[in-house]
Formats: sequence, structure tokens, C-alpha cells
Amino acid sequence: DKVLFFPDQHLGRNTGIAMGYTHDDMRVWNPRLELGGLRDDDVRDATFLLWKGHCSVHQRFTPAHVEAFRAEHPDGIVIAHPECAHEVCSIADEVGSTDYIIKAVAKAPVGATIAIGTEIHLVNRLA
Repeated sequence: DKVLFFPDQHLGRNTGIAMGYTHDDMRVWNPRLELGGLRDDDVRDATFLLWKGHCSVHQRFTPAHVEAFRAEHPDGIVIAHPECAHEVCSIADEVGSTDYIIKAVAKAPVGATIAIGTEIHLVNRLA
């Protein structure tokens, strides 16, 4: 069985890893290239074919942002949307959908300092 995950490769990668799969089970499929830019055996061996697409907003968050936040706020909480790169999600304290983020902020202790890796309009509404 195969999973073609689109339109966001990061959401597909983070979902697959959360399900217990590894990077070795995944290949990025570039729709602009013949066979997605992959060899026949890449396609055959992959469990996940991740469409080479991403959300431009979530793509902006980097591990350096998380590290800078942690340096300034050692007790702070980092919550990332799963459309962020795996390198960001893997070092975040929590990863979840927009609904998850809203609920996590609502449940956070009063006065908590939280960095949220998602679009600014949601962050502004939660502030």
C-alpha cells in the first residue's frame, strides 16, 4: 500500500513519523518531473509519496527560531503546526492542528510564554 500525501510534504512527513514510519519510508514526489523525479525502485519501495508542496507561512519557521525562543524563555512552550518542517516539529514541545493550538493555549497556565509556529492572524487572536 502507498499513501500519496498532498498538498503539503511537511504535513505528510510529520503525520507519517507520528504513525511510526521513518524518513526511509518516504520519498518526495516532484509533480514537475517525470515519475516525480524518482526512480522506479524509489516509488516501489516508498510507503509515503510526499507531494513537493508546502505552506509558505509554515515554511518560514526554522529550528533557529525555536532555539532563540528557548534561549530567551527557558520555561517557554513551543507549539508548532504540523505543516512546519519536521526539523521544527521534532524540537517543539507540542505539535498540532489549528484547533489543537487554540485548545493548548486555552489550557496553558496563566502567564505562560508560548511560541506558536503558525500564521500570524491566529497568533494575534490568541494573544
